[in-house]
Amino acid sequence: MEPKKPPKSNPLPGTLSTVRGYPERLKIYRIAASPYWWVRATFGDRRVTKSTKEVDRFKALSFARDFYDDCLLTRREIPIETSRQFGRCADLLLEECRRRAKTGERNPRFARDLKQILDQRILPFFKTFRVPDITYQHLSRFVDSMRADECSASTIKRALVSVRQVLKHAVKVGLIHQLPVFPTITYGDSPRPWFSPDEYDHLKKVAEEQAQVSKFEYKGERKLTLI
Repeated sequence: MEPKKPPKSNPLPGTLSTVRGYPERLKIYRIAASPYWWVRATFGDRRVTKSTKEVDRFKALSFARDFYDDCLLTRREIPIETSRQFGRCADLLLEECRRRAKTGERNPRFARDLKQILDQRILPFFKTFRVPDITYQHLSRFVDSMRADECSASTIKRALVSVRQVLKHAVKVGLIHQLPVFPTITYGDSPRPWFSPDEYDHLKKVAEEQAQVSKFEYKGERKLTLI
């Protein structure tokens, strides 16, 4: 009896290899059923595979890196404990807000406003960060980037509040144990200047004149009528 041949989807001997700079769960390999290199990433008991559509090994390695980063950011079947990406955690927070809005626990506008500021300001900066890696220095650089865009202090503060909400959710789901220290945003003090004696006298005079013009008297049905 002839020995059973291995499936054509199995890695060919000598082709299975890791990708430098990435975890061992990421590998590229060749199979008998395809002329292309394939990539696979294992997350716990779940394995994700895909053809690179490349016959060149170096191009396949580049594809594998992009594939792995995309898995961590967008594939919902991958456990959050495996990726710990800020973008994934932000998605989880938005999902929870939407669920609570459906049950009436939270205003639906909260999720819409949060998504807007995440997409416009926060995710372009933090999306690829791992939540445990975010420190005071990263938050300060984020503030500096908004100041470079001439954002107001209130806009910067609102963005930091949203970042804090995502990181607080990360604490809730066990990705981190405590929040990093956040930068303090202060508003510029712009007090109204004092009136000079001459300006005050002029203001008082104009106010008295306007008071005389605006005299009222009651008419038949007790309606106020300007005379």
